[in-house]
Amino acid sequence: MEAVYTNRITLKDDSSVLERICHVYVIAELLLDLHTRNLATQALYEQISFRESYGYVVHTNPGPECIKIIYEGTVAGDLMRELLVHSWCGLGRHGLLQCDDLPKRFLSELATAALKEEHGPLLYHLDTYLEDNS
Repeated sequence: MEAVYTNRITLKDDSSVLERICHVYVIAELLLDLHTRNLATQALYEQISFRESYGYVVHTNPGPECIKIIYEGTVAGDLMRELLVHSWCGLGRHGLLQCDDLPKRFLSELATAALKEEHGPLLYHLDTYLEDNS
């Protein structure tokens, strides 16, 4: 709720930071708060795609709990769902074999995205996943 009032998301560096961002997004979705949804999307994007000191961009994948939170709290076509799918596209089958409890809709969207074209994680720039204010 802090994000709704302060227009920023304060992150504590711990293992549940991604899950907390996803919860903020779902609450913002329920409140129809576009600005906070975009803040949460940006926060998640920055957590899973960051530039190391040596210049390379490093990608990590939100875990199964993040996917469950978003898929249980949003509707089909949501841009955060698209971000999660794209972040998992480069994972490969070995990573997926360990995640048998992912939502079926996510797996379907992941398979569709993977078949469309070969690409690594985070195919697009952050702006692709942000909603327009107009």
